[in-house]
Amino acid sequence: MSRRARIQQLLLRSLVKAPQLVRRLAGPPPVIRGQEVDADSWWISSLATLTETTDPDPERLRTQYAQASVVLDAPVPESVTWEDRPLTMRDGHDITVRVYTPEEPSGSGIMYLHGGGFVIGDLQSHHSLCAR
Repeated sequence: MSRRARIQQLLLRSLVKAPQLVRRLAGPPPVIRGQEVDADSWWISSLATLTETTDPDPERLRTQYAQASVVLDAPVPESVTWEDRPLTMRDGHDITVRVYTPEEPSGSGIMYLHGGGFVIGDLQSHHSLCAR
């Protein structure tokens, strides 16, 4: 890991342990279509901007992204189970999706697409976030 990456990781870990400071730096959550964005989601996305890079090398981007996602990793609640399932796309290509089920399902759900332009991010990089 590069010196810069280690410094970023240390900074992010410090900020995660100081959510009030991060919330103050991030500012109030925006209101979109009349609904306020969840405060925790807002400050976590604000932290993500600290690790933005212009590095064009996909392998280095994947490594940096994986390192950053570990910083925000949290224990998965014991009441949540998950299962990886194949999903066939229109072109016949299979992708893997992860389905999370709480102990007491509410009958509604959320589809989370992690982004990354098919270059960075994967099921594991957002596992603890989605399990909550």
